[in-house]
Amino acid sequence: LYIPFEDAEVLNEDAAAAGVFERAAARAAGPGPGAAVAAVARGAPPGGAGGAGGGVGSNPNQKGDAGPALPPAEDIAALDKEVEQLVGLAEVKGMLQSLRNSVEVQKRRKHLGVKEERVLNMLFLGNPGTGKTKVAKLVARMMRSLGVLQTGQLVEVTRKDLIGPHHGETGQLTAEAVKKALGGVLFIDEAYALKHEGSSDSGGQEAINTLVKEIEDHQNEVVVILAGYQKEMAAFLSSNSGLQSRFPHTFNFADYSPEEMAQILRCMVAERGFKLEAKLEQDAKLTALVQSLVKGTEASKGNGRLVRNVCENAIKRQTDRVFRLGTVSQERLVTLTEADFFDDSASEQ
Repeated sequence: LYIPFEDAEVLNEDAAAAGVFERAAARAAGPGPGAAVAAVARGAPPGGAGGAGGGVGSNPNQKGDAGPALPPAEDIAALDKEVEQLVGLAEVKGMLQSLRNSVEVQKRRKHLGVKEERVLNMLFLGNPGTGKTKVAKLVARMMRSLGVLQTGQLVEVTRKDLIGPHHGETGQLTAEAVKKALGGVLFIDEAYALKHEGSSDSGGQEAINTLVKEIEDHQNEVVVILAGYQKEMAAFLSSNSGLQSRFPHTFNFADYSPEEMAQILRCMVAERGFKLEAKLEQDAKLTALVQSLVKGTEASKGNGRLVRNVCENAIKRQTDRVFRLGTVSQERLVTLTEADFFDDSASEQ
């Protein structure tokens, strides 16, 4: 994070003054009750260990033991690199970079006494299997690294997790989901399913109304991401007048192109410890293979997920083929052939 030179001088002066005050307070207080003054001087809770802190993303209702220590926040540069390495998603990457820049600048302005309302709730729009959950996890990690969120966990829920079978349960379930996500991200997949259009869905409406209230009550403690199809989400947002304004950041997840699906397949094979036979290492050949296995008309089903199914099915066929062969070399044990991607792949090449 860049801090102007003159601001850095102010920070150093403040830190030095705080250190002098703390040492003086400690000497005056000694080991008795007055030692709490020294703790306050350095920002610690008067009660000693176990305080939860009061930064952005903390839970003010937390009591007692703060639980196991959190791992250190990840390096933001490493997370930026991880985002850049995502296959496709050019628009999403640009939006993430813009959001990251905005958070950084607002932190600098805050140091100068500028107060800004920072609403980071997001809409992820697109077909299933286009990377929305993966990006949501990255958002949670990035926001913690930037100091916006305290813990950075991702809590993923759907309608069945928020709508109770009995009257009055829905509000409680929705509030509990938000509470569980405090300090991190609440990711509601297929959010449009919360409210069935054209029906008297009282449970769904209660969940939405509760969600809006909880977002308002905990606006600096949790980031909420609503995900779903673009058309259905537009209708869903009209179900409560407060929804649209509370989700100012919209990310559009495009379907993967055949070339991008081939790249995803190559990554999935490597992540599982396998390799492709030599001719499939050619980009054009692998793209043609993917196009023959994943039809363009199936994109709405989630072409990223379909690629994963293609990979897993190929590994199953290869496993059966290797078993029938008996003793094979290490190379053959982990190599996927073109035939392994088709149902009639029993023959050895």
